[in-house]
Amino acid sequence: MLVGTWLVFATTRANIQSPKHGGTLLQKLHEKPLADPYVFQHHGEWHIYGTDRFAFRGTHLNADSLRAEPFELKFPGRQPPQDIWGFHPYQESDGSFHAVATLHLGNFRTEIAYFRPSGNFPSKAVPTAWTFSHVLIPYAEGRQSPYETKFVRDAGNLYLVYCLNEGSTAVNIVAQKMKNPSMIDATSPVQVLLRPEGFRSEDRNAGRVLQIVEGPNIVPIGDVFVIFYSVGDFAQRNYKTAFAYSDHLIPTAGGTYKKVLVNDLRNVWESPKEKAGKEIYYLLQSEHVNWPNYVGKQVLAPGLANLVMEDGKPYLVFHGYEPTQVGLNPALRYCWKLPIQVNLSEKDHPETWFTVPVLK
Repeated sequence: MLVGTWLVFATTRANIQSPKHGGTLLQKLHEKPLADPYVFQHHGEWHIYGTDRFAFRGTHLNADSLRAEPFELKFPGRQPPQDIWGFHPYQESDGSFHAVATLHLGNFRTEIAYFRPSGNFPSKAVPTAWTFSHVLIPYAEGRQSPYETKFVRDAGNLYLVYCLNEGSTAVNIVAQKMKNPSMIDATSPVQVLLRPEGFRSEDRNAGRVLQIVEGPNIVPIGDVFVIFYSVGDFAQRNYKTAFAYSDHLIPTAGGTYKKVLVNDLRNVWESPKEKAGKEIYYLLQSEHVNWPNYVGKQVLAPGLANLVMEDGKPYLVFHGYEPTQVGLNPALRYCWKLPIQVNLSEKDHPETWFTVPVLK
C-alpha cells in the first residue's frame, strides 16, 4: 500500500522512542504554504499532498530536499469545482494507482470524488496527471457535506474514512467499506469512528452550537489503532491536534475511538457543569498557554497531523501558521515537522503515549 507510515508502524513494536531532543526542534518544511498535509513515502521518496495543485517531493523531510511539483487534474464533461481540498493518492497491492479528494462547490458545499491516473507514467512513480471519474459521496442540501477523505485498508478490507456533518451541530469522522477503490459498498453502513462529545474545547467557535472533529489520519501501532484528528476553526488559534485510540480499525458494537481525557480542575476550558473537571488532552495547541503542549510561540493552529518514521525516528508533520501572522489567512498555512516520542503501554495512561518536546 502506498501509505508508508502505515506499513512502518504496523510492523514495528509499540515501544518507539526518539533520542533526546536537541538543536532546532520545529522545522518548517518549505517556504511555500501547503494546507492539509498528507504524507507518505514511495520508493524511497517522500511525498506531501494537500489542498493545492502541487505536492512536495524529496528524499528527506527537510527544506533542503523537498521541492514543489505541480500535478494536473482534468474534469472531462464537468465544470471544475471551485477548489480541491486534500488530494490523496493511493496504491493498491496490484500496483494500480487511485486517488480521492474533496470537491469544494462553494459556500462549504462539498462532495468526495474518485480520480484515476491520466495517460502513462513510470511504474515506480506516483502519477502527476489525474482525471476525475465520478463522485463517491455526494453533497445533499441540508443533509450532508462530506470532506477530507482517505483510503485505509485493514484485514483485507478497504475503507473510505472521511468527515461528515450531523445536522447543523456536529461534524463526525466516519468510515464506509468499499468494494474496490472506485466503488462504495452500498450494503455497508456508514460507521462513526469519532464524534464531538460536548466538551467546551470541541466548539468550532465560541458561543456557537457547532462542534467538530476532522482531519483524520489513522496509524496502527502495535495492537492499537491511533487516530490523529483536529478540532476547532482552521482560521483561528483554537485549531488544534488530538488523538484517540481503538483496539480495532472499525470499533465493534457501535463503539467509537476513545479520546484521552485529563483533569481540568481549574476549568481552563470553562466547561459546562456536566463536563466540569475533565477535558481533552491535546497533542499540539496554541489556544491556552496553561494547558499541556502549548506551542503558540512557535506555530499557530497546528492541525492535520501525520505520524511518520524517518531514519528510524518518529515525527509529527502538520500544518500551521507562522506565529507572527495576524488575521490567520488560510492560504498561508505551512508544513512543519516536529520530533515526538512514542511509547504505548497498556499500563500507562494514554496521556503518556506521545511526548512532544517543550518548545521555548
